[in-house]
Amino acid sequence: MSDRDGKTVLVFGMTGSGKTVYVQRKIKDAPRLLIFDPKRSYRKVASQLKLYVARDLADCVETLKDNRDSNFRIVFEPNYRMEEEQLSDLSHLLMQMQEGYLDGKNNRKVCLVAEELHRGNPNPPSASLPGFGEAVMMGRESGIDIIGVSQRPQNISTDVRDNVSVLVCFEVAGGRAAAGAAYCADSSKEVEQAIAGLQDFKHLVFQNKTFEIRPPLPLT
Repeated sequence: MSDRDGKTVLVFGMTGSGKTVYVQRKIKDAPRLLIFDPKRSYRKVASQLKLYVARDLADCVETLKDNRDSNFRIVFEPNYRMEEEQLSDLSHLLMQMQEGYLDGKNNRKVCLVAEELHRGNPNPPSASLPGFGEAVMMGRESGIDIIGVSQRPQNISTDVRDNVSVLVCFEVAGGRAAAGAAYCADSSKEVEQAIAGLQDFKHLVFQNKTFEIRPPLPLT
């Protein structure tokens, strides 16, 4: 995979495990960013992270279209029980916006952060709402970096977990979650056991068919 390719990173961990700190550091300097935020957790840090909080889906769409050739940092809060539909729609729009990148006309990548991914891309996903799955499977060539975040990896579509570039896993709640996360590593028992043993804010990183346990993130 070249540096030009978009990457899909899945970040798992229970509340307070460290995954939010990890994600916010990853997106700190992303020039073109869309955060899909069912929990409304980014409002309180919107100013700090220089995010525009979209009023509703129409506002989010118009803001994206108005800035398709420039930079943007947007957080969108989907309607309850419409997470899958709205994530699909926004993913499809990003794919359209990135056609210039796909054709080699520009080098403007985009980052999509999907919080509570088990709600926006459940297992099994709806066949009539393919947008997010298409972005995961075909977004690499379009320069779409995807960061999916969840406490419940076992409830995320296997299609998405089959196409992960990097797995980052903090402490999870129980064996089902550990097995669900390890699915991203071809259901490796060694990875599953390592995930089940995580504690004290350590995290596992799996990529290129290997994994390592990393120390807690520094506070600053």
